[in-house]
Amino acid sequence: MVADDGTVYFGCNDQKVYALNPDGTERWELAAGFGFDSSVVVRADGTILLGNADGAVYAVNPDGTKRWTFATSFFGAPHPSVGADDSVCLGGFNGRVYSLTSGGTRIWDYDTGGNILSAPAVGADGTVYCGSWSKKFYALTPTGTLKWEFAPGGDCS
Repeated sequence: MVADDGTVYFGCNDQKVYALNPDGTERWELAAGFGFDSSVVVRADGTILLGNADGAVYAVNPDGTKRWTFATSFFGAPHPSVGADDSVCLGGFNGRVYSLTSGGTRIWDYDTGGNILSAPAVGADGTVYCGSWSKKFYALTPTGTLKWEFAPGGDCS
């Protein structure tokens, strides 16, 4: 992910998150217990979000210090996204979609019954959309209840 100021953020399986300056020099690195396997999202306030193979989402301050983590209690990197209200949504390998406050506190979660391998999309109205290995694609209300589901016949992402 490239931030507006040109900083490049990424996680590696060497168990670290990196920030590089636009010229390729290292700005900082942050170590964690497992490798980072998800895409990176940068919120408007500069917070960096990414999933770790330990099943947690890490929120990292722009200076490279850890702000908070949220554990899904299941191994496999969750993939975060950010809603219009600055909430954080993520899907986990445990089949659950989570909505978190900007501070990392769980608002709600919904069980899809199958692994979620990509970041949920959040619509302008707060609807959360995600695919699951339950062979369904889901639309969830901003309060975490099922709005509708679509079953195309195969695993969705």
